[in-house]
Amino acid sequence: DDDGDTDASNTISVTAVTAPPQLAIKGDASVDEDATYTLNLSAVAGSDPILGWTIQWGDGRSEDVTGNPKTLTHVFTQVGTAVIRASVTTALGSYAAPNTIGVTVKDVAPTATLVAPSTVNLNESFQVSLVNPSDPSAADTAAGFRYLFAVDGPIAAGLGYADASTNPTKT
Repeated sequence: DDDGDTDASNTISVTAVTAPPQLAIKGDASVDEDATYTLNLSAVAGSDPILGWTIQWGDGRSEDVTGNPKTLTHVFTQVGTAVIRASVTTALGSYAAPNTIGVTVKDVAPTATLVAPSTVNLNESFQVSLVNPSDPSAADTAAGFRYLFAVDGPIAAGLGYADASTNPTKT
């Protein structure tokens, strides 16, 4: 301008970059049916704090949790495999964990207490029973228990579930 001052006009474009959170999930590769499974969660917030997690347990159930817990627990009730997926929510959106966890849910055999005499006389009848049957799986327990006895020798090859009885006592 006329007084010797210089007017300068510069335009600067600024682009704000949002840093996504750094996520990871960890847990065991197997668990017994109806046992408690622990999933470890790791989230380092990016530009925004973590508002919550969504876990897809891989067994048809999912769970939404507020905040940024370090662990969550779950009970798998069906034998088989599950793939766990997780994501977090921030004010700016949802972000999936880069890894998944494959979990094998193992069957746990039922148990019962054998009740039988410690000695018997030759050619005399005696009674054998299984009492207090239990199975960690509520579904298996509801289906009932079947028993296959062989008190006079080894169980014959080829016998199985269809040959078993729902009667826990054999005379």
